[in-house]
Amino acid sequence: MTTASFDWNAPFASMDYAFDLLTTGPGQPVLPLQGLGGLDKDELPAEEVVTALRRSSPQVTDAVWRLVLARVRAGESAWTVVAATAMAPRMIAASRRYAQMPEHEIADIDAELLACLLEQFQHIDTASHQIGRRLWQAVANAACRHAYRRRAEVDQTARKLPGAATRGAGRGPVTVLADAVARGALTPQQADLVARTRLEGTSLKHVARDMGLSYITARRRRVTAETALARALAEAGFESG
Repeated sequence: MTTASFDWNAPFASMDYAFDLLTTGPGQPVLPLQGLGGLDKDELPAEEVVTALRRSSPQVTDAVWRLVLARVRAGESAWTVVAATAMAPRMIAASRRYAQMPEHEIADIDAELLACLLEQFQHIDTASHQIGRRLWQAVANAACRHAYRRRAEVDQTARKLPGAATRGAGRGPVTVLADAVARGALTPQQADLVARTRLEGTSLKHVARDMGLSYITARRRRVTAETALARALAEAGFESG
């Protein structure tokens, strides 16, 4: 059994931990198969559900997905964990293959892909076929969008911050952030988020933990901070051409 603490700042590790808790000892969730053919069983424990969703025939996999997602949509959180665990290898593949993020930013994309998957659980059309494949496609598309958006954010931030000539005149990025705080455009925490994650290259996951924030909250606050910083720079006439 996993012994690490439950930490949603590390989405896949946390999911593994939650699944271990569900499937260790008595009381493991069991899925009634409601007469489903192809498995020669009346019910499946959670661990076998994950295997069925990953490795069964397309017809059986779709049927099991429909049963699992019906329970997810009914608010049964244990089955959300089971369904997400079944998709974990595909999410990890999408994260590493399509997002192409540096190692210290992997938690960013992992959290976004998990959020995408949970949304798909609620909205995907279960009456159609190849449910697992369509879940994978949604996750892969989210990974590509994240990579594109992340590169655009980095480029935009780099354009907004003063260049080398300005830094030589004594107005480097840290000075600009300090000025933004002094003018009330940013809070000290927002400036710290931008400085540590964008200028120093510290992962947002680590900074969030240091600040006592959830990963999602820290990410949202950083987006708000960068938007405010870009606006303040434009108003002050510091945009680099």
